[in-house]
Amino acid sequence: MIKPDESPMLFEFLAVGGPDASGGKLGDRLDYKYETLDQNKGPSYIEQVEGGFRKFTLYDTEKQHAPVAISWHYSFGAMFLMGGLACFYISRRWR
Repeated sequence: MIKPDESPMLFEFLAVGGPDASGGKLGDRLDYKYETLDQNKGPSYIEQVEGGFRKFTLYDTEKQHAPVAISWHYSFGAMFLMGGLACFYISRRWR
């Protein structure tokens, strides 16, 4: 939580190793809260909560994979490609 009289960059300063105004370290100030959003709010954003502000930082993005109806054909394509290359190799060895 960021108190109303503190800078929004407080956690960047604490990550370097310095104490805050009351002498607390980064580990004392962290209070993790994970949220899942359906919209992009950028790499970090600040939200007002009771008692101050909370800074959220992007942790990870989920990749949206929409399967295609013919996705399973790729395995057959790779198999036939490797088989064709193997046939050329074997035919050269038989000569």
